[in-house]
Amino acid sequence: MIDWSEVGFNSGQNAIQRGSQFTIKGHIEYLDPNTASWRLIGAPMDTEVYVKVDGIEYKVGSGSSDKDSNGNPGTGYFIVTSMIGGDVPAGAGQLKVKVLANMLYAGSEIEETQMQGMPAKPKQESVLASKPKVKARTK
Repeated sequence: MIDWSEVGFNSGQNAIQRGSQFTIKGHIEYLDPNTASWRLIGAPMDTEVYVKVDGIEYKVGSGSSDKDSNGNPGTGYFIVTSMIGGDVPAGAGQLKVKVLANMLYAGSEIEETQMQGMPAKPKQESVLASKPKVKARTK
């Protein structure tokens, strides 16, 4: 879930300057098969931020969900500071946050729509059928 972003994802700021840093904050939940409710993950997962321009994705940042809700050491929340590098061409693009699978959870991703600067429907990918899926959505 994207909790806050300096650009895109409903932030009101849709332009990103090459070489300028921007931050995306969020948390990761999984669907508990026993209770059918979404819960905060119990083991950190790696997160990656991409910008897609002309159909090509460029990785612009990475981090881990190794924070608590206040940004202190913990589990489930991430703060990723990213920067558009010189390898990314100028033009309209879309931001995407990917959560990479680990030993406990399947991966997931969320992408904003190009025209609206808002998140598209969450897209979840199961790496192994036995792993709980994590939830990727905006608040």
